[in-house]
Amino acid sequence: MAAFLTKLREQKQALMASGAWPPVRPSLPPPVGLRPAFAWAGFSVIAEIKRASPSKGPIADHPVKAWAQGLERGGAAMLSVLTERTYFHGNLETLGEVAAAVKVPLLRKDFLLAPFELDEAVAFGASAVLLIVAFAGAELPSLYREARARGLSVLMEVHHMRELDAAFACSAFSDDATMLGVNQRDLESLAVDPRFAERLVPRLPRGCRFVVESGIAGPTDLAWARSIGASGVLVGEALAKTADPGATLAGWLAA
Repeated sequence: MAAFLTKLREQKQALMASGAWPPVRPSLPPPVGLRPAFAWAGFSVIAEIKRASPSKGPIADHPVKAWAQGLERGGAAMLSVLTERTYFHGNLETLGEVAAAVKVPLLRKDFLLAPFELDEAVAFGASAVLLIVAFAGAELPSLYREARARGLSVLMEVHHMRELDAAFACSAFSDDATMLGVNQRDLESLAVDPRFAERLVPRLPRGCRFVVESGIAGPTDLAWARSIGASGVLVGEALAKTADPGATLAGWLAA
């Protein structure tokens, strides 16, 4: 069985080659001026609207508006919205619903390979996109340039130390428009190494802003991430699976 990230990339490339993708969409309005999405001070939380995952299956199905507004009230500096349909049960319509419900910046979280997907992100209300170094491959530099040209901020995700050079070739990660995402989940095996970020930090240049993704399950993990110099964390499943994600987040931050 193919590793997850490899399988997903092969499926998407096959769809592109088939001529069936991208789907026909109405003309989109030109991008408007977007504020840098990572302009928070101190340590912050990116909270995620996440319905399912390839490793856990269905996770949560809270009403979208209440879910998003609860996370905003709970203290999230930003919301991440999964739009990948097959494995994460997300969609662009959910991104649009969240954009209409909250004022905090939104991240379109998906496996992006083509510039039109950046246009979709803008049209449905995102001010930032996720670019995964291992998934984007040779397209990474051009996707990064295209995202910034549209005014989108970029969360650029790495898992292996060998991916750092490709990430740093695109950005210095020292401003509010680009953030390094250190994913503690290996997207091929889907296994989580809950302290991987701590081993990667010594490889980062002084002033590099980064957030820790995956393996964050409560206040202790927030404190640990802050102690290693992270600007924040991205949390999905651990909040989503609770009865009231916003209240859970507020409790974590208070602790």
